[in-house]
Amino acid sequence: MEEHNNKYIVMARGITASGKSTAMRHLKIYCERVALTSTIHSTDNYFITEEGRYKFDPKKLGAYHQKNLQAFSEDVQRGVDVVICDNTNLLPWHTESYTQVARAHSYNIVFVDFALRKLDEHLDAQEVTLAHPDAHNIPEAAIKTMMKDYETFKDLLDANTLVDPKKHRCYAWSPEKKKNLLSDEVCKHFDLDYLISPRTDILEETIKLVIHEFIKIAFSQHSH
Repeated sequence: MEEHNNKYIVMARGITASGKSTAMRHLKIYCERVALTSTIHSTDNYFITEEGRYKFDPKKLGAYHQKNLQAFSEDVQRGVDVVICDNTNLLPWHTESYTQVARAHSYNIVFVDFALRKLDEHLDAQEVTLAHPDAHNIPEAAIKTMMKDYETFKDLLDANTLVDPKKHRCYAWSPEKKKNLLSDEVCKHFDLDYLISPRTDILEETIKLVIHEFIKIAFSQHSH
């Protein structure tokens, strides 16, 4: 079996307003408290304006994904203890570039899979308000697409699940046709060593569970 470092990348998987970004911030705070170096990388952060608002521009998405991956890769290369990717990470082919970097540098890969909430809860939680000017204000149709992707590809977190060539097909956004186009490529499984699946609607409990499970993973590794 390949030798692992006691270093981790954490892939947060969840749709908008699932509590993942808040939980990842708390995980970073915990890491700092126990003297583990840590960083968070999110493509969404590149869409935040100087006024603190989220302004999505689909024309910049590809370039911003590359910037985020580059910054993430640089932290892995310099040996940061815990490197967090706080994208939605719903689709296996969207996470592959990050997990390949992890494998190249012998990092452990931890996925944190945040459960779906009710549609109305996701819509309400990401509305722009004075208190949350950086909320994403994503249209209902886009939220529904995310929810469908979450459910469709969740099975592939388990390496023992058989890939269904009809269900687990890769797709890509077509700017010309302004819709997702299916390809002939069948998905791979997500690449991971550990899975944390907090299943509670209470954010404070979710944060505690994520940190508790990460402690068990990280410190059991240190004890070997």
